[in-house]
Amino acid sequence: IPVILGAIFCGPKKGAFLGFVFGLTSFIKNTLMPTSMSAFVFSPILASSIDGAAGVVKSTIICFVPRILVGIIPYFVYRGIVKLTTSSHAKAAKVISNLVISAAAAVIYFIVVELTGRKKDGRFLGYVYAGVTGALTNTLLVMPMIYIFYKEAYANALSIEPGAVMGVILGVISFNGIIEAIVAAVLV
Repeated sequence: IPVILGAIFCGPKKGAFLGFVFGLTSFIKNTLMPTSMSAFVFSPILASSIDGAAGVVKSTIICFVPRILVGIIPYFVYRGIVKLTTSSHAKAAKVISNLVISAAAAVIYFIVVELTGRKKDGRFLGYVYAGVTGALTNTLLVMPMIYIFYKEAYANALSIEPGAVMGVILGVISFNGIIEAIVAAVLV
């Protein structure tokens, strides 16, 4: 959420820097104080013992790329929503933006915007969509990357069959991802 807010209020360059700091913090924490057997996913140093030099590259990508994008994408979503909702074609733009946003964002939109009765100006909608997008950017990039890069190692770390990894990943996305998106929409 601090990275999303940084992106909105400071711009994409400073937001990307904040995202990098978020990734670096995750890297340090998972390297020095791993709290789970799957900490290697976010620690290139730990990943090197599992997958050699390839592990360093894979974990670096998982640790930094999604977090940096969390500092960039919400800025453009916010600006786009504000521009669309304040243009002379605001109603048509709102319909188009609703078609583009995922089902999770639509649910969050109705919960946060419709049920709260708040004023539906461009800035408010921009904050809601930027919060949702920021949270989903992280979740929808990290979890599939874990599956693609570390399916077998992740299964071993969780003591499950490799065939069950997809179910675990989808569970995290559908439960944690949605909750994170709702919380981010409300707090942002």
